[in-house]
Order: sequence, then structure tokens, then C-alpha cells
Amino acid sequence: ASGLALLVGLSAVWGTVQSRKVRQQKAELEQELARERALEQRFKDIAENAVDAIFTLSPQGKLLSYNPALLRIAALTSSDTQDLVFTDLVTPGKRDSFTARLKRTAEHRDESPFETELLLPNDQRINLEITSRMVTPRDDPPHIEVVARDVTERKRAEAAVHASEERLRACIETTPNVCVQWFDGEGRVQFWNPASEVVFGWKAGECLGRTLNELFLTQEQAAGFQSRLATLDASHAAPRPFEQEFRRRNGSTGVALATVFRIPTHEDATRFVCMSVDLTARKLTEEALRRTRDELEVRVAERTEELQATNRELNDFASIVSHDLKAPLRGITNLTEWIAKDHENSLHPEVQQMFSMIQSRVAHMQNQIDAILTYTKVGRSAETDGDVNVAELVSHVVELVSPPTHIQVQAAPGLPTVRGSKERLVQIFQNLIDNAVKYMDQPEGRIQVTAQRLDDAWEFAVRDNGPGIDARFHQRIFEIFQKANNR
Repeated sequence: ASGLALLVGLSAVWGTVQSRKVRQQKAELEQELARERALEQRFKDIAENAVDAIFTLSPQGKLLSYNPALLRIAALTSSDTQDLVFTDLVTPGKRDSFTARLKRTAEHRDESPFETELLLPNDQRINLEITSRMVTPRDDPPHIEVVARDVTERKRAEAAVHASEERLRACIETTPNVCVQWFDGEGRVQFWNPASEVVFGWKAGECLGRTLNELFLTQEQAAGFQSRLATLDASHAAPRPFEQEFRRRNGSTGVALATVFRIPTHEDATRFVCMSVDLTARKLTEEALRRTRDELEVRVAERTEELQATNRELNDFASIVSHDLKAPLRGITNLTEWIAKDHENSLHPEVQQMFSMIQSRVAHMQNQIDAILTYTKVGRSAETDGDVNVAELVSHVVELVSPPTHIQVQAAPGLPTVRGSKERLVQIFQNLIDNAVKYMDQPEGRIQVTAQRLDDAWEFAVRDNGPGIDARFHQRIFEIFQKANNR
């Protein structure tokens, strides 16, 4: 009886222990299930709110499930997805490759990302970057899980960048005058455009990886160039053009105007660009012009000295001629005056008139000689420029000319003050006014002096109501010893 009771007691205890263990395992299973459900819900929330399209396909490409992003990206509605074969959305040109890719994925042979293109119901085309993998659940049919990202804008940006790079490359490779080279931080050539081939004589394939002292710079010049690169790399200073002597492959030398600047790269390595223009022809031209200029300066100096010597000789000649000519003229004048005075009462009136004519001609000859002397001194005499009040100067000239009472000289109001030689201005106005008085043929003569302001000068005019000068004589009257008539 006691043994049976013990057995019953042990059974009860065992049952209690087992019951507690079952309840504990059940609780643990429920907690694990709750965690899995929570994790599933989180994954579901992520999928529902994901920017990328997440969906599943049958191995034949039929759409099985999807998140809202697929509807937005592919411009679909829920009704559009009924019995939808995703392959039908792929553009015809990409469809075969997409189908082949799904097959490889289903066979677990290729799960790497790839790109395809969709033709949407609204006739727009989009680019997708797709990651896919084959899944074989224990309780569900096998299917392909797909994550698709819309990369249309990225592809457009890449296309724009590619087009820009092509345009830049076309400019660099087709420019006939600008040499473009790329260098690494140690000065080794990374790029060499066709213009560089023409100027320096080295082909691009021969230059890549080589330093400049191996190509067109001396060791010293290359060291200076390398120092310039190091300075740019350290300071990021703004590039400045500089002249660089170089030697061509054939041994001839030249000069280039170069600019070197640092370019950013996605790598840590430093890159530099050198753009240069061959100045050799221009330098040769400048040197030829400099030599020509120097030769011209020497010739001008020599010619100036010759002209100065000629002018001195002309001045001396004019002074000698004036002295030698005036002496006999004075003798003729004195002789005719003496004869006329001594025989004043016995000379026939006609003879007296001839004596007067002789004296008049002698006086005219003396005036001509004085004019020659004045002409030879023009531009050579030392004169001082200053401010000249033209109104006062004209009034002074009128007093010197002293016109007869029937001739009036009027100065227009507001005549300016100008900068110049007062002596020359007096001579000009005196000659013009005296000439107007001399040839006035009107009973009431009028002479007017006016001034007009031009852009950077004053224009003066002396007008009169006399006979004037015929247009055909306008050039002649400015020649020495010439006038419009023979009076």
C-alpha cells in the first residue's frame, strides 16, 4: 500500500512538472510567434512604404504580389495587375534579354543586378535597376523575389554627362591650336591631344607614362615644371599663364604660353591639366618687328640729323642771300631817291613816275626777301606756348593793320582763350586781316572774325565782303610766292 501511494505521488509530481514544462514551451512558442509576426509586420511596413518596387514573379514572369511603389513607378492601377505578365511591360527590344535573365535566376545561375527598360501605359519609358533571387518555400510554390529601382533620372544624368564629356573630348581632340596634356602628381603624361602631336612632334602613344624631360623639356625645365605642379597641389592657387621654352622631337626649339591647373578626381591621386599655345611664330615675328623698329629708329635718327643739317644750311643760305640781295636793293633805292631829289624840278613827270615804280618794285623785292627769311624760320624758332585771349589779340592786330575808315573789322562776341604761341597767332590773324584790307573793293568794307567749337579744337574764320578767291585758286594760294592774281 505504501509503495502504491509512493508511485501515485511520484506520478502526480511528474505530471505537474510536465504540465509546467508544456506551459513554458507553449509560452515560448507564442513569444517566438509574436516576434515573427512583429518582424513580418515590420518587413511588410517597409515594403509598403519603400521607394523601390518590391514584387514577386512566377518563373514564367507572372506578377504574384507587389508593393504600392510598383504601381507608382510603372504607372499601373490595381486592376492592371490582374493576370499581368511583367515581361509584357518590358520594351520589345529588351524583352528577350529580360526573359533569359529570369530563366537564369530561376535556375539559381545568376542573381547579380541588371538593368532593363519598361514601356508604361502612358507611352513613357523608364529605366529600372533590378535585383532578383529565386526562392523555394517549403509550403508555397517557388517564385522570384524582385527589388526594382527607378534609375531613369540617373540614366538621363549619366547620358548628359556622357554627352558633355564627348563634346569636351571633341573640343580637346579637334582644336588645331591648343595643346592639352594631363599629368599625374609625378609629372607623367596621362593624356596627349592631337594638337600636342603636331606642335611637339611626339605621338600620343609614345608619350603616355613618360615625364616631360624625356619629351620636350630639359632636366632643369622639367624640375621647374614639377615644382610648379607641387605648388599648385599644396596651395590650390589660381593658375597663371607662363611662357615655357621647349624642344621638338626634331631638335628645333620653340616657346609656348602655358597654363597649368589642378583637376578634381574621384581617386586620391592628384591630376593636372596643361593647356598651351605655340608662340614660336609670334615670337619670331615680334623679334623681326623689333629689329625692323631698331633699324627704322637708326635710319630716322640719321635722316633727322641730315634734315637738321640741311635746315641749318638753308637758314644760313637764306640769311646770306638776304644780306647779299638787300645790299644792292638799298643802293638802288638810295640812288633813285638822290636823283629824284636833285632833279626834282627838271625831271619829266613820266620819269618821276618811273622812279616811283622802281622804288615800289624794290620795296616789293625786300618784302619777298623778308618772307623767305620768315618761312625758313617757321617751326625752328624757340617759342613758348601759353594761354592767349583771342579777343584781345584780334583787337591788337586791328590796331597794327590800321584799316582805312571805310573798312570795319568786327570780332564776334565770345572769342575764346586758347593754348598756343601768341606770336604765331598774331602773325596768322595779321596776314589774314591785312590781306582782306588790301584787296577790299567795296565802298563799305566789312571784315568779321568768328570762332566755332569742335570736338577737341577751335575753328576760327576771317570773312569779308571783298572779291574773294575763286575755288580753282584755293590750292594755289597756299604755295610759296603764289597768289590768285598778279596785282
